[in-house]
Amino acid sequence: ATSLDPNYRQAFIMLAEAYRRAGDYSAARAALEHVLARNGQDAEAQAALNALEASATAGTSP
Repeated sequence: ATSLDPNYRQAFIMLAEAYRRAGDYSAARAALEHVLARNGQDAEAQAALNALEASATAGTSP
């Protein structure tokens, strides 16, 4: 879905969650940053990115 429509935000949000659950925090961050690059006001993506970064700082998984 993301390759067919790079503006499909929900696909990138779900992709980020899948990467996070798999432990690939770098890829999760990239997916969320992709959403935020298109809409810097996306509250769901920003909250997910904040949680991801906070957990990385604390050394735990979100």
